[in-house]
Amino acid sequence: MNEKDFKRLIELHSDGLFRYLAKSMGDGEAAKDLLQECFLSLWNNREAVDSNKVKSYLFATAHNSMLKAIRHDKVVQSASFETRCVQPDLENTQLIDYLLQSLGEKMRQCLILKDWQGFSIKEIAQIMQMSEENVKINLFRARIKLKELKAKL
Repeated sequence: MNEKDFKRLIELHSDGLFRYLAKSMGDGEAAKDLLQECFLSLWNNREAVDSNKVKSYLFATAHNSMLKAIRHDKVVQSASFETRCVQPDLENTQLIDYLLQSLGEKMRQCLILKDWQGFSIKEIAQIMQMSEENVKINLFRARIKLKELKAKL
């Protein structure tokens, strides 16, 4: 991969990767930092990464970097809203962000990767290092919980 190809990959994948990180973490600034780390990792490993699997590589790197950052308290997760009553006049995106923050980490990650980023069950399993069956279970539970939470509002 040369520099021109790398710049094309940045243009192609940076928006989706940033949205994934920002939605998952609830912190846009931390997401920008991790986004840079992902592309730096891709550049450093450009000879080893299969050109057909660049997107999966980037999302797996993002997922692992995010978990590492959270584990080491480098990033403080901040919810879009405090855990107070939700006002009925919230915009849809704010409501979705609020509901997503109410999900468990694995459920939220699976849902974002599947519904927002369009990954297959198999790709999500590789990114999150879990079985395909666990991905399906997490997606099912996330969707059920979202429906329950929305009904309570």
